[in-house]
Amino acid sequence: MLRMDLKLSLEILLGRKLNLMRKNSFLNTYQIIGD
Repeated sequence: MLRMDLKLSLEILLGRKLNLMRKNSFLNTYQIIGD
């Protein structure tokens, strides 16, 4: 049970990190297109 919770929280953290990276890269490309 505890191991499952740890895995879930890790996946959530990784997902947030990936989402942040995607948003940042999207903003960067948007800025490049804007310039």
